[in-house]
Amino acid sequence: MAAIAGITLVLAAVDVIEAILAKEWSERRSVWLLVGGVAAAIALFALFSVAMRYSDMSTVTLGWIVVMQVGLMVTERVRYGVDHGLDRWAAVAGMVALQAYLLFRAAEPAAG
Repeated sequence: MAAIAGITLVLAAVDVIEAILAKEWSERRSVWLLVGGVAAAIALFALFSVAMRYSDMSTVTLGWIVVMQVGLMVTERVRYGVDHGLDRWAAVAGMVALQAYLLFRAAEPAAG
């Protein structure tokens, strides 16, 4: 279970970096931002393929999306001054709780 959680966090971190690079490239059009974004996309694919060795796609993908969403909302708040309302943070808290359930449930042996 620790390996699943760890790779999920790494996937989310790389995806957040890729999103920031895409946002910055859309505003500044620097070739280095584009190259960094492409490199992040390749790294994301490679990491995701490694993750498939240790867990099923649905658990890893949903965990990655949940952690990435939290990371993007924090990044938007800190770096870009976006004020997310309490309702959005409540939705994120619900997503995190549901992902924790799926992660711990995945650690249990399957019935049947």
